[in-house]
Amino acid sequence: MSPTSHGGKALAEFVAEATETLDGLGHDLLALDEQRGQEPDPAVLNAVFRAAHSLKGLSAMFQQDRITRLAHRAEDVLDRLRLGRLTLGDDVLDALIESVDVFQALLAETARGEQTPEL
Repeated sequence: MSPTSHGGKALAEFVAEATETLDGLGHDLLALDEQRGQEPDPAVLNAVFRAAHSLKGLSAMFQQDRITRLAHRAEDVLDRLRLGRLTLGDDVLDALIESVDVFQALLAETARGEQTPEL
């Protein structure tokens, strides 16, 4: 079923807004990547957190549960980073960057009206 045949316009708007949010998230994560090995810029870290938080709320509103769960997990990691309970090491930064790819794949499935089985 395509997004235009089931709640079409609203789902298409969700995909567009989520894509825009993800673009910002990816841009800010690249800024953090350029600071690799240094103390992360709190303003950039907060921007990444806000993007994940926005994506979580937006996806929940449209019952996109897999995106919501992933955004919630990313938000938890980012909150721990902001509070100094977690260090932004290579493994954490790589996982956050990889999550953008997963978000994009999930959004592409949503846009096509498809859904792969959950693992």
